[in-house]
Amino acid sequence: IKLKTTPPPAPKQKSSWNDSFAKSFDPHSSRSTIIPTTLKRVASHLDSYGLETTSSAFLVTHSVTGGTGSGLTSRFIESLREEHPKSNIISYTIEPFMTSVEGKGGGMEKFITDSTGPLYSYNTLLALVHLREYCDAVILKG
Repeated sequence: IKLKTTPPPAPKQKSSWNDSFAKSFDPHSSRSTIIPTTLKRVASHLDSYGLETTSSAFLVTHSVTGGTGSGLTSRFIESLREEHPKSNIISYTIEPFMTSVEGKGGGMEKFITDSTGPLYSYNTLLALVHLREYCDAVILKG
C-alpha cells in the first residue's frame, strides 16, 4: 500500500520589520506590556532580600541585533532608571555576529553576515545611543 503524503507547509518567514528597534521600543506595542510586570517583580525581589532601591545595582544582559534585545530592552532600562534613579545600571551588550573579509585595500573589513544586516546595524546603533543615556556602564561583547 502506497500512501500519498504532502510535504508540510514551509514555515512563514518573519518580516525584518518585526525585529526592528522602533517596533519593540514603541510604548504602545504589545511587547511593551511586560515592562510594568517585570518592574514589579524586580521590586518584589529587592524587598524579599531586604535591599533598598537606593543601594541596588542592576546588570542587564541582552543582544542588540533583534528588536527585542535592542528596542524592548532599551525601553525596559529607561523604565528601570525612572523607578530606581540612584541605582547603578550596567548593560552587558552582545553585538551582532560579524565576519571579517579582506577589503579592497588589503585590510580586513567587518560585515554582518545575516540577510537583515542593515537592519541589525540600525538596531545596534539606536540601542547603543539609548544605553549611553540611561546606563552607568555598557560592556560590549562582540
